[in-house]
Amino acid sequence: MNVLLKLCRSFSQASYNVTLLKESKGKIISGKKIIKWVNDSSLSKKEMGKIDKEKMDTWKRQNIALKEKFKGERWAPKKKLSRTEMGSVRLLREQFPDMTASELGEKFKVSPEAIRRILKSNWKPSEDEDRRIAQRWKKRGEKIKYLYGSTRLGDERVSASTVDPGKK
Repeated sequence: MNVLLKLCRSFSQASYNVTLLKESKGKIISGKKIIKWVNDSSLSKKEMGKIDKEKMDTWKRQNIALKEKFKGERWAPKKKLSRTEMGSVRLLREQFPDMTASELGEKFKVSPEAIRRILKSNWKPSEDEDRRIAQRWKKRGEKIKYLYGSTRLGDERVSASTVDPGKK
């Protein structure tokens, strides 16, 4: 109950808090109910009901549209760009600032939202992280060459008798 009171105080919605506490009547309120209450009391839902979307700031409109689109789910794009492709997106944006996220998305075959998130991010790997990433890719390349190299027909490891037992 103390957690609920702290939660209620932090959101400072006295009228709703009282009804929530009266509803509980000394019973323990489930976590699902608390989460639902927090989500229902979010500003975006209130703004959607009260303010006309045309009068709303563009960033708020976009934020609300994204929440509606994902329906509370995490951002999980179907296609992810490699680090070099992300660098290419940033470079193209620097050279052609008039290019929209939609145009960049079409070029790289990803959604404009993915492009927007790439351009918004500021993370750059340190030299140490870059070195570790390069080593990991080098090991991965060697492993792939070893695994798939042994099944190639032109490789010395595979003889003609292995491929076609009739030939010697």
